[in-house]
Amino acid sequence: MGTTVVLAERGGGKGLRAVRVQPKSIMLLLAVVLFQGCVSVQHYPHEWPALIPLAPEICPDIGGAYQCPAEQSGIPSWFQSVVCVPEDAGSQVFELRQPDLDTLIAVAWHDGEERERFRWWKNAQDAPFRFEVSSEGIVFGDVGFITAGDPGLLAAAYLGRKSVMLRKAADGTLIVREVWGGVGVLSILPFPLAGYEANWFRFTPAAIPSPATPPPRVP
Repeated sequence: MGTTVVLAERGGGKGLRAVRVQPKSIMLLLAVVLFQGCVSVQHYPHEWPALIPLAPEICPDIGGAYQCPAEQSGIPSWFQSVVCVPEDAGSQVFELRQPDLDTLIAVAWHDGEERERFRWWKNAQDAPFRFEVSSEGIVFGDVGFITAGDPGLLAAAYLGRKSVMLRKAADGTLIVREVWGGVGVLSILPFPLAGYEANWFRFTPAAIPSPATPPPRVP
C-alpha cells in the first residue's frame, strides 16, 4: 500500500494523537488547505473496544454476521448502503463471507432469506470490485471523476477519492473507517471547493436469521 504519512490530530480534550494517512489522500488534504475547504476527522472512539492487532500483509478474518444499521445515527455510511437491503429501513442482519483469501462476499438477510449484495476480489483490475490488504485491514478504495453538468452535485468538474477500511475489534464487532475527499468547481460558485472527511462505524455481531417458513402445500 506504500508509505504512510503520520499527522497529528486533536480530539476529546486529550491532546494530540497520531493518525496515519495514505499517500493517495495527501494530495486531497493539501488541496483542502489550498482551497480553504472543510475538514472533518473523527478519531477512533475511546469507549470502543481495542482493535485487534494485524499481521503485515495478512488478510484479516472479518467473516461473520452483523447487525445493521451501524451504531452511529445521523452519519451516512457507504459500506452500510452496500451490504444492507435499502428497502428495509428496520433492523436487519448482513453477513461477510471469506471463502478464500482472495474473495469477500457480502450477504444481506431479509425476511429469513439471503441476498448476495456484493462480491470483491483481492487486487482485482476493476476498482469497484477490488480490495487490498494493508496494515490497516481490508481496504476498498477508488477515485471518481464527475464531468461537466452533473445534476446531483451541480459540479462543473469534481475529482474525489473514497477509502474504506474493515477490521475487527477485540469484542468481535466489525469496525469500518470511511474516508472521503475531493476537489471541484460547482457551477453555482466561481471558485474551487474541497473537502475531507473521516468517520468510524461499528457493527455489532448478530445471529443469522432462521430460514423463512415455507408456505403450506396445497393438496
